[in-house]
Amino acid sequence: MNYGFLALLVFGGVAHAATSEVWNDWDSGKPVIPDYSWAGYMYGAEAIPDVEWKVFDVARFGALPDDGKDDYAAIQRAIKAAEANGSGIVFFPPGKFLVAEREGIADPIEINGANIVLRGSGSGANGTEIHQKHHFLPEDPEKKWTVPPVFVFRHPTNEAHLSRYRDQQTKLAKVVKPAGAETFCITLDDASKIKPNQTVMLCAQSTKLNDWYLKGLKPRDIFKEINENGVSVAEKHVVAKVAGNVVTFVEPIRADIDPVVEWTVYDYPMIEGWGVEDLHFTGNCPVPFVHHKDFIHDSGFQGIGMKQGRNCWIRRCRFTDMTQAFLASGCIASSFIMNTIEGHQGHGNFSMNWGGGNLIGLCQDLTDKGSFHGCGISHENVGGVIWRYESVGATKQTPRCGGPDFHAQFPYCSLWDISVANLRDNGGSYVLQPNHLRDLTFWNFEQIGEKIHHDYWNMPKTEEDAKNKYFGKTKVAYPNYIGFHGVMSTFNREHLGLFESYGAPVEPASLFEAQLAKRLGGAPAWVAEAKAEWERVKATHRAAATPSRLWTQFREAKQTGGEPELADFSFAGYRHGEEPLPTVEAKVFDVTRSGAVPNDGKSDKKAILLAIEAAEKQGSGIVFFPPGRFLINEPTDPVNQPIRIGGSGIVLRGSGSGEGGTELFMNLHLDPTDPKKLYSCPFMIEFKGKGESKTKTAVVADARRETFSVQVKDAAAFKAGDWVLLNLENNSPQLVAEAVAPYTPDPAWKKINGQGVVIDEFHLIQNIDGNTLVFKEPIHTEVIAAQGWMVINYEPLEEVGVEGIAFRGNWHGDFVHHRSFQDDSGWSGVAFSKTVNGWIRNCRFTDWSRAVSIKACAATTVQDLVLDGNAGHNAISVHNSSHVLVRDVEDTSGHWHASGVAGKCSGNVFLNCEYRADTCFESHASQPRWTLFDNISGGWKYGRWGGALGSLPNHLRGLVLWNYNNTGEGEPGEYGFIRPESVHGRIIMPYVIGFHGNPQAFDESQVEVLESNGARVWPDSLYEAQFELRMKKGSK
Repeated sequence: MNYGFLALLVFGGVAHAATSEVWNDWDSGKPVIPDYSWAGYMYGAEAIPDVEWKVFDVARFGALPDDGKDDYAAIQRAIKAAEANGSGIVFFPPGKFLVAEREGIADPIEINGANIVLRGSGSGANGTEIHQKHHFLPEDPEKKWTVPPVFVFRHPTNEAHLSRYRDQQTKLAKVVKPAGAETFCITLDDASKIKPNQTVMLCAQSTKLNDWYLKGLKPRDIFKEINENGVSVAEKHVVAKVAGNVVTFVEPIRADIDPVVEWTVYDYPMIEGWGVEDLHFTGNCPVPFVHHKDFIHDSGFQGIGMKQGRNCWIRRCRFTDMTQAFLASGCIASSFIMNTIEGHQGHGNFSMNWGGGNLIGLCQDLTDKGSFHGCGISHENVGGVIWRYESVGATKQTPRCGGPDFHAQFPYCSLWDISVANLRDNGGSYVLQPNHLRDLTFWNFEQIGEKIHHDYWNMPKTEEDAKNKYFGKTKVAYPNYIGFHGVMSTFNREHLGLFESYGAPVEPASLFEAQLAKRLGGAPAWVAEAKAEWERVKATHRAAATPSRLWTQFREAKQTGGEPELADFSFAGYRHGEEPLPTVEAKVFDVTRSGAVPNDGKSDKKAILLAIEAAEKQGSGIVFFPPGRFLINEPTDPVNQPIRIGGSGIVLRGSGSGEGGTELFMNLHLDPTDPKKLYSCPFMIEFKGKGESKTKTAVVADARRETFSVQVKDAAAFKAGDWVLLNLENNSPQLVAEAVAPYTPDPAWKKINGQGVVIDEFHLIQNIDGNTLVFKEPIHTEVIAAQGWMVINYEPLEEVGVEGIAFRGNWHGDFVHHRSFQDDSGWSGVAFSKTVNGWIRNCRFTDWSRAVSIKACAATTVQDLVLDGNAGHNAISVHNSSHVLVRDVEDTSGHWHASGVAGKCSGNVFLNCEYRADTCFESHASQPRWTLFDNISGGWKYGRWGGALGSLPNHLRGLVLWNYNNTGEGEPGEYGFIRPESVHGRIIMPYVIGFHGNPQAFDESQVEVLESNGARVWPDSLYEAQFELRMKKGSK
């Protein structure tokens, strides 16, 4: 049935979600989708119990919190005592318990008995923490995913859930008659060995199953397992009754059984009543996470594993800096709810495989980037439900991982229900694909992040395509999408199943809840109770990190109209963060149409310039680079000729920055424009606008910092939508002294002493009221009209972008700072100059002296970049700019100056960026103000900020280091931002909040505010928290 595009119904101006036609059909008895309600503890029929068994306090077995001693052995003794009792609550009092103080641990803490619950004293602040300092060792060193979790619940002698052990299990009977999907009975040749309440495994594997499970789709020939052996099915079922040779199960069969394929019933030993609750697990996962780098990255720090458990649970737990929170393997009828993963990105978060009828719900991923793989369902898992899951950080605008992960090897019949996440690629070896078989349903899924096109059965069409073993990425057999909304990704409809209400959620809001209420004759009380409790637990988890006083003051000031101590950084980024980066759809100017030929060894510069010229004449356009290598500065090219773009609406778009994508190679360096200035080599590619115009007017009234308007002498020459500079140039000794207070201006600081205080803040005029200009962004400096403030019209380029390109320089020297122009700037990559609302994303920069420059720009985003290859001078430099957002940059090259600011900057943000331990951020002098380094991981070295002596200080007031993770050695003693033994390195009274990682003491007399040194603070990201607060209040 074609359900079409149902919209929202509107009554009296209020929008109401329309009732889904898919739901109406299912509710009336039509089998359009499976009944997914058979998931969770006791298959959803009962609440998780608050058991009152005998308590085994780990402290009585020698595990004492906060004593600095390893508690591994004592905790294991407490568990063994509870097992000997036949049941028990292994209780952890408040405090920190250590489980991996020594290196080289191979064995986890094991639970093998039934009815054992690990219970803490709360997973928020002042609760119970289980800390894993060192990683465990893998069971198989050749398999990076085999490191055991800290706690493993498993059957002591049996691993029937794993397909490789299936033939070793006890065979009970064979199926002799057909049985349809969503029915409850099978007929066997001999049911005499099967008893009520027994758990059995209904298995088959055959290529004859492929057609039904793939709905007629044909797999790629490299999908080895399904082609050679066929789909493998292993449904776990609880026996309700046995009548002769007819066995009735508690829950429905999901397979369509035909005895033409051999269906075998095996015994499936299980252990009941495992639970973990109210514990906070902390690890030490490597930063940054690198997928499949080694076993430490892939599985070194895992919290909990459960294997072959029935009616089990994990609830109200928090996981910080873990490779993975938990994995339920071979479990059935179990619930994993009200859990949070946070801290740094790891490999996965909450996952299930080899099982059936399990529920992961009311969970959130708050890790800095989102777990590399989000909630996972894989490996013959059946009937799994992901319910009310979120991976959004503080704002839904944040591109992140942590979305659905179908990790291949034949999962089927799965539901993603009323969840919010990105919708990215899945994991799983191509040998074991497809990622998911039939009956996958997304119900009211809200996508965040970037817009993507999905084709769930996109197969290679050329020999070149076929070389990519993961061509087309995720493979799912006709997934259903009902009520998909949020970021409007597109789909190849030919490879979808049911598709209804694209762009708007439907009723019922939750399919799982509605089907459960239908099955049980009403909604069970535990659903509403759990949702209400989750709101409390979620808030507790978000507030569990040390709350920042500065954040509290900022929030209260915004709510009351007062002046916040911190700047409001939330306006940084493309269109001030309020819109995702666009996927531009404009006329395409393919450089090969202009004469560029990839991989031919000849220069392509002339053809590229022609394509750019054509796009500029058109007024906008996409200059497109197909896959391959293009040469942009060869001996045959004109000497010292950069590639310049002078028109708005121009996007340089490649075919990806990874293997098989687009590479632009700069062979020869460019010479400096001034031989005396080693930094003056032009950038190879530069977007450049006009900049300041002659239109200007004086400011005639004072304005408080962090407000939004100024009164000017004459606003007649300005209009809403204009970009302007709010400018001050004043060499008053008093003003200079105030700018560097509490220090005295050094005579060697020639620029600030001579030119005086110089401020250029970029602003967008939102509206004009008489002679009052109202800006989109807040003013970050107090305006006193008598000082000589001006508003100057600005004419930038707009809506320009660079995306999906690998840029390769040819700098291979052993870098020496200021040795030569080749070291400092000979190979300079991409520059934006005098642009607004621009972006650079999904690019790679290899072997550059300088990678990226953003100069005299505003409202610009640099995102998802990789900097690698040889170390050079600068990474990503933001000069003389306002409200630029640089985020999610992985820099392994080790440039002398990592990403940072220089010149008259204000309101710029560096978020979730990582660089090597042997370098440090850039703060290159010439009066930058109000810069936020937010969740940065990298080194901490004095003297790497940059800046000539005459241009100091490196940074005026307003440098904010928020949750900075020091991966370097740091500096001995108390770190000073102005050292008497050096004339360089001058930062005026920064804010150091939540500094953690390798320890570093600070000279508090040189810090404006030092909060929580040694531990992260809440909120995890200042930028994202400020943005969320602004969006709740409504944009200015």
